[in-house]
Amino acid sequence: MRWLQEFIGHGDRVGIRSRNLARHTWLVGDVVDAGPAEFASRIYLEHKEVRKYLGHVGNTVALRTICDIGAGYGRMSPVLLEYGERVVAFEREPELFKKGRLLNPSVEFRSVRTLYELPALMGEFDFALVFTVLQHMNDAEGRSVAAEITRVVDKSGFVLLCEDTDENYSYKDASDPDYYFTIGRHIDAYKAWMYPFTLTQVSPRIVEPTYARTRPGSFMLFAGPQAVIRGAEAPIVLHSTLTQPEPLAGATSPANVNSCSRASKLGTK
Repeated sequence: MRWLQEFIGHGDRVGIRSRNLARHTWLVGDVVDAGPAEFASRIYLEHKEVRKYLGHVGNTVALRTICDIGAGYGRMSPVLLEYGERVVAFEREPELFKKGRLLNPSVEFRSVRTLYELPALMGEFDFALVFTVLQHMNDAEGRSVAAEITRVVDKSGFVLLCEDTDENYSYKDASDPDYYFTIGRHIDAYKAWMYPFTLTQVSPRIVEPTYARTRPGSFMLFAGPQAVIRGAEAPIVLHSTLTQPEPLAGATSPANVNSCSRASKLGTK
């Protein structure tokens, strides 16, 4: 496979990192911090918002190949199949990978050791979804993964992130040995990480109304440096003015985070 040959070459160029990859191993039960009824409400709201972005971008560019980076068991992958001719899902956790491949036979699941070295061609994808992945990484790994995202997505393509953007929120320290933590970061951090892709649209992540945190993050759409409206010369600009979403109602800080429920402390998945 051509993507495998290029990936091996990419690994040779960047050097396979030898640092300790010890971290929490995510299982199916870790992925969602909500009961069955609450999750039904949440997944509807999440899919609805992702469809809005895919519909808008799909009216702008042809979405031939889409990737789901950190796909888990493919919770968002079925929506991507509605808009892309081909969907590839990258997942590093063995249990989630196996479950995702069983549940989504039309999606090409690729098992990976890490998300900062993806087995993919440079510019292979027209669109990438990264859903609540970077918020569970420290800054060094997050930057590395963001750089890899911008490598595998075509420069005329788009990336949709959904991450915790409340910079006053955190759960555990990023140096925790079990590697299970959540970090809220200001949108400006993601703008810097995703360069040369440009942030073009932001919307709040809305979850079920009974969740402890009413605004647990943001959707952020990034356009590649060569992204243009079909038939137009100018780069696509969806919103000319972007602002950080208003502070979360009852936003928690490291000082008072322990007063929240365990579900809200883990960070919404």
